[in-house]
Amino acid sequence: MRLGTGGTDFIVRAGTWRRLAVPWLVVSNVHVRAAITAQAGASFRFTEDARITVDARDGNAGSFAAIGTPDARIEFVGDGEVPGAWAGVGFDTGSAQNKLAYATVRFGGRDAWTGNPLSKAAVFVGEKARLALETVTIASSSARGIHLYGNESVVSCAGVTFEAIAGSKVGRGDSNLDARP
Repeated sequence: MRLGTGGTDFIVRAGTWRRLAVPWLVVSNVHVRAAITAQAGASFRFTEDARITVDARDGNAGSFAAIGTPDARIEFVGDGEVPGAWAGVGFDTGSAQNKLAYATVRFGGRDAWTGNPLSKAAVFVGEKARLALETVTIASSSARGIHLYGNESVVSCAGVTFEAIAGSKVGRGDSNLDARP
């Protein structure tokens, strides 16, 4: 199943992206401006210029809940299977529904989310945006694992694992916020 047309696409109707026998192929910058849920076990493969951005414009506020299970994780993977193969997943709304759980984000970090090249990250959390991460693996990013934009980004984390991250695991602006022992 293909998601996007190859340019910029806008999802403005609520719905569920179901688990399929094959991965969803994301081929564009998909802006989620409605309540979207990814079904447990769903898999998404991204072409090099593709990303999912959860945002709000023109009266449409998006939310994205990708909640897997221990036996049916949700996968977000770059089609080229190399670090930086695709941009990543970005959250730019304050919705309490924004959540990734039992999910893997792999091979992201291709493009900057803002004008700052340090904003390259597999997961982006915008100014005043909210995101819950629970039992999530962020792996093989060519840049940061998570980038927080601004001081009012809110991220709750439980069981987040970072593997083979080229930059810092977590950063804001020019600062690295990696946990220190």
